[in-house]
Amino acid sequence: MYKALLICLLLLPLFGCKQTDLVRIEYEGNTAGRITESHQLNEVADIFESIEWTTSDFQATKPYDIQATLFYRENPNMPERLKAYQIWFYEKEAQVVGEKPGYGVLDEKQAEWLRQLLK
Repeated sequence: MYKALLICLLLLPLFGCKQTDLVRIEYEGNTAGRITESHQLNEVADIFESIEWTTSDFQATKPYDIQATLFYRENPNMPERLKAYQIWFYEKEAQVVGEKPGYGVLDEKQAEWLRQLLK
């Protein structure tokens, strides 16, 4: 009985739910910085989850404003997984290019909030 319980407890982390945590963000543009505070990380994660992605080809009209690298931890025993994004801020929106084909668009409110977090 104890052996079966011990085996289950040891195998649970291998087959249990994967939890992905955003642990930090490093960015550069006009200024460089790092975000490590959990409430700011949660806000940025929410913004990136709300991006509306399109599969159209992206044509930049200017150099990107910010390059941000998001560091995710899926397992404490494994290295962090990195996702790099380039962000262009315009008057009424922001455009984001990342790992997915195409690009993403943020509305004016989300773009301004992201700009404030990454300044």
